Amino acid sequence: MINELIKEIGIALKNDCWFIALNTALTLPDICGKAEYSDTCGQKQRYTKWLNKYGKLHVDNFIRANDIYNLRCCMLHQGTPSTKQNGKNIEEFELIVNSNKQSRITTGAIYSTDDKYVLSVNVLHICELLCAAAKTYYESNKAKFEFFKYRVVSVDYRTANMFSKEKDLFKIDFD
Repeated sequence: MINELIKEIGIALKNDCWFIALNTALTLPDICGKAEYSDTCGQKQRYTKWLNKYGKLHVDNFIRANDIYNLRCCMLHQGTPSTKQNGKNIEEFELIVNSNKQSRITTGAIYSTDDKYVLSVNVLHICELLCAAAKTYYESNKAKFEFFKYRVVSVDYRTANMFSKEKDLFKIDFD
């Protein structure tokens, strides 16, 4: 599952689907933290402990494990960075995207402008950092992921119709 998520994050990044990539990457420490710490501590503690131990955040002093956890909570639950990070009320969020798809700009920073604080995150770098950490951890700890049972089942429309009374259930127009 971890490798599939990482593959799909890469596809999202290649297709400029920044928020999908970021939101999915932000779930990786949740999954890996569950594998590493099971139910020995709460979700926030598992997430930040795992990031501090495996996330290689020491390469970037601008954003900490707690900041990434807060970003994860805000993005996944309310779609906004309006939160307190580093003791500051974050009111705006900016996603840094390099047109040449290189990620060597800092992961993130909090800065002040016009009496408000902005959380600035390099989507490519943070996704790259989280994916690399998750992949390395997963490859060394596959046995710890037995709790994560899943399968992807692909069926065509006709087969899907046999299991649904709603004829248009599987015809979704996203345009």
